[in-house]
Amino acid sequence: VSLEVVPAPVARLTSPTLGRTGAPFTLNATESTAPDGHPLSFGWRQLEGPQVVLDVNDGPGAALATFTAPPVPR
Repeated sequence: VSLEVVPAPVARLTSPTLGRTGAPFTLNATESTAPDGHPLSFGWRQLEGPQVVLDVNDGPGAALATFTAPPVPR
């Protein structure tokens, strides 16, 4: 039996950290890399906060996802 240990991918999110209510906000992971050179596939999901609809621009697995920034309670 032979096992090949493949290093984990490195996730890099290069999105702005602030946005305006009602403005589009793009999550960008295009600078993420796989040490073995294989192509990466991405999965986007919202974990918390006001509900938004994620638009995965280039289809499932894409490195970019956009949503409209919701109102934030003060």
